Amino acid sequence: MRSASSLNVLLLVLGLLGNNSNAPSVRAEVPAREVEPATRHLIICVDGVGFSTLEKLRAEGKFGDFRQPSRMIAPFPTLTNVSMSEILEPAGASDAAGYEDSFYDAEGNRLRGGLLDRFNNGKFIKGTFRELFDYHPSAIKSGLGYALPPVSTYVEALTDLVRLKQKFNSSREPVFFAYIGSTDSLAHLGGERMVRSFLSLLDESLKEIIRGGRVEVTVFSDHGNHYRKYK
Repeated sequence: MRSASSLNVLLLVLGLLGNNSNAPSVRAEVPAREVEPATRHLIICVDGVGFSTLEKLRAEGKFGDFRQPSRMIAPFPTLTNVSMSEILEPAGASDAAGYEDSFYDAEGNRLRGGLLDRFNNGKFIKGTFRELFDYHPSAIKSGLGYALPPVSTYVEALTDLVRLKQKFNSSREPVFFAYIGSTDSLAHLGGERMVRSFLSLLDESLKEIIRGGRVEVTVFSDHGNHYRKYK
């Protein structure tokens, strides 16, 4: 598990990315209280949530406890493995082995990986940036979100939220690092409406966490998504 000092460095590079592959990104953060400084820091990655989606939610009054999101520039290509490996490099993340589930291993001179690896913790999580998170859904749980989309995907997102709160409340770590990948799955399979619906529930949960104690919250993403129809 990463040290608190490495995560302090990490906070310099986290951000919610923009609404397309090359767009600027943003970070949303709850201000620490001046009278009672936060004693814990909850950092949540919501995969695939772009700047424009967050701005629409803020226009509806969501995430009002957060500072104005700040933009950053997305790495290229903006696939999760590449993006997160770059973002979390200061915390000890290694380079991504490949861009997609199946990729060419130059050293071994062969193709590696495959869709089935997504259901194997030893290949999907172990040895990757995903090991840095205090909460990360299991490989099987993540894969089941594609069983009957978009309903199964939305259910997966809801269970992510429940498990995240359970793990955070039972933890005593001063810095707790959580990953929600189902937001990106929802973007692909359910569209922006379902993503915004889930993020509204996330906002309500974060309000409860903030009211429950001295907690500073940072929300960031690895990349955004377009919602334009193909021509």
